[in-house]
Formats: sequence, C-alpha cells, structure tokens
Amino acid sequence: MIIGVSCLIIGILIGTMVTNPKGIPFVGKKRHKAIGLYTGKSPFSLSPALNVSTPILRAHDINDVQAEYVTDPFVVKEGAIWFMFFGVRKKTSKLGAIGLATSTDGLNWEYQRIVLNEPFHTSYPYIVKWKDEFYMIPDSSGSDTVRLYKAHDFPNEWKLVKTLLNGNFVDPTLFRSRDMWWMFAESNPNGNDRLSLFFAEDLEGPWMEHPMSPIVNGNGHIARPGGSILNVANRLIRFTQDDEPSYGNKLWAFEITHLSKTDYQEKQVGNIPVLREGAMSWNNLGIHHIDLHQEAPDFWLAFVSGHGDTWVIGADH
Repeated sequence: MIIGVSCLIIGILIGTMVTNPKGIPFVGKKRHKAIGLYTGKSPFSLSPALNVSTPILRAHDINDVQAEYVTDPFVVKEGAIWFMFFGVRKKTSKLGAIGLATSTDGLNWEYQRIVLNEPFHTSYPYIVKWKDEFYMIPDSSGSDTVRLYKAHDFPNEWKLVKTLLNGNFVDPTLFRSRDMWWMFAESNPNGNDRLSLFFAEDLEGPWMEHPMSPIVNGNGHIARPGGSILNVANRLIRFTQDDEPSYGNKLWAFEITHLSKTDYQEKQVGNIPVLREGAMSWNNLGIHHIDLHQEAPDFWLAFVSGHGDTWVIGADH
C-alpha cells in the first residue's frame, strides 16, 4: 500500500514537472542527432565500428557556436587527411550552418570550425571534386534556392558561384555519369514524398528537369535523398531515407539501372534496409544519412547520421 501511494505521488510529481511550470525543471525525452561510424565488408553489410568511440561527433564538440545537434556528414580524403563537412544546427537561431572536422585515420575526429554560415538555413553539404577544384552544394532550401559554392581556400573558405535552381528543394544530391551531371532533390519538403531529377552538361548549368521527373511521387518511404551516390563495380547506387511513419527511421538502397536524358529506371537493392535504428540513445529512432568510403577490397567506412532520444531532467524542450 505504501509503495502504491509512493508511486502515485511520484507519478503526479513527474506529470506536473513535465508541464514545466515556473520554477520546476522540465522532465521528459529530448531528441538529438549525432554522427557515427559503421564499418563492413560491403556497402550492404555494415555494423557499428569496433574500438571507436561512437558517436564520433556530437553537439558538445562544437566550440565556436552553441550547437543543438550535428548531422549529414560528407567526407573527402586529400593526401593523408580526412575532411568531414556536416550540418550544425545553431541553438539560438535554429538555423543550420556547415561545420568541419578532420582526421588522420578516418576513425578519430577533431572539430575545427564553422566554414559556411549564411543568414538562412544550410545543411547537407554535398561535396564534389571536379577538375582539381572542390565544390559544395548544400541544402539551402532556407533561401528557396539550390546554390553552388567553390572552395577558394580549401577546406575553410567557400564562396558562392551560382544559383543552380530556384525553388524549395531539399538535400540536392549530385553525381556525374555518361559525361553529364545529374541531381536528385526532394521537391515536396512538407511530405518528403517526391523526388525530382535534373541534369546539365556543365556543373554550373543550365539545369533542366528530366522528362520522367518526379521519379518518386507520393511515397515517403523512398523519396528523400539519404546521402552521397555510390559508384561501385560500375553500379550507381542511390540511398534514400525512409520517412514513413516517422522521419528517417531507416535507409534503403536503389541501383540506377538506366539513365539518359529521356529515361530513368532503378531497382531496389535487397529486401531489407541498408541501416535502421540502433540500440544506443543517439540512434534509437533511426539512421537517415550515409556516406561510404572503400579503404580496402573488403573494408568500408560508413559515416552516418542518426537521431535518438533520452530521458532528461532540467533540459530545454
């Protein structure tokens, strides 16, 4: 009886605290995003990296702005140095900026600085190296544009080159094939269920919408891009985050089987997700992004972005 009354009192107290009246700290679950590392023998057989502190990057690693979370890593290796570009959501403005971290082994990372900080939201900093120059095409949907930046002092200084598209496009994902540039982009951010396709002969455009676009329409499971395009054994693989019934709960892979200015065909790779939610608090709600790098014939590094929640006391909500 005493135990029952005690539990009732504790329940009432917690219920009261969750409402967060003045002077009582908030008690409840808080969501966060972080960047982790998976490894495996192939892009489709991955597991959390062993002997690596995961996540490899989180909000409290950011020291030049107050960060709410980090997300969407894109990694390039130049010489002996690995460079990771990723989204940083600023706590005060709730806008995203682009951060940089570096590594000498691809496993242990050190945060450097914010390298792109626009007055509007930016994220998903897709990196392209073309003719010995580095370009970044971030998600700049906060400005209703797709914008192309060029590194004037890699990796720290980026300058706008050109607006490639006007419109509210999310997570633009570029690749080069058959002497053409191609771009996927989520074109219905309210539903995350429509994937559009564009092409251009030159990186700076003009960009034209493919006649079969949107290639996905009305399917939130397979529309929104989930990371960089993978070219392995002459196969082009696109990754997509599953946003049904909840945001980014898992990742699927699709092989592009036919691509031309007039036709597009793809098929799903396997019948199970490439990655899905994990057991840790940083990814217990899902994994929504992947960037793959092959380090040996049977060894792959996968930089992933996951999100999760934990019970907290005294946190902002």
